[in-house]
Amino acid sequence: MTVRTFRIIFAFLLAPLVPGFLLGLLDQSARSPVGIAWYVQLAAIVGYPVAIGLGIPLYAHLSEGHKQSGPVVVAIGACLGALAMLVVVLVSSPFGLVALNFSTFLSLAPLLPIAALWGAISGFIFWMIATLPGR
Repeated sequence: MTVRTFRIIFAFLLAPLVPGFLLGLLDQSARSPVGIAWYVQLAAIVGYPVAIGLGIPLYAHLSEGHKQSGPVVVAIGACLGALAMLVVVLVSSPFGLVALNFSTFLSLAPLLPIAALWGAISGFIFWMIATLPGR
């Protein structure tokens, strides 16, 4: 295994967990009863399916065209973060797909930029680990 392959695998393993770790650190400052591990587990439950199902194919597509620039990877991370938020809300809704209407979307609208921000952070971390030249 080459160093580049190792870095890509490591980036796919680490990047989905970073938002959970950061949220856990922020929540610890508010003396929350749940610990950092809870947030990291939640990030793993949400982040790994998105990374495996959409992130790997998108990265393979970007690798073919050599379009792995930072802004592109961060933008894709933001889109995947917002998409993950929508999927989590639909899956956790007691009404399932029936709940997808305009009023549901309006109630989710304030949360989508936050989810996109965490996705962008994951994309940035992935890009830093996988594509930046190292020693």
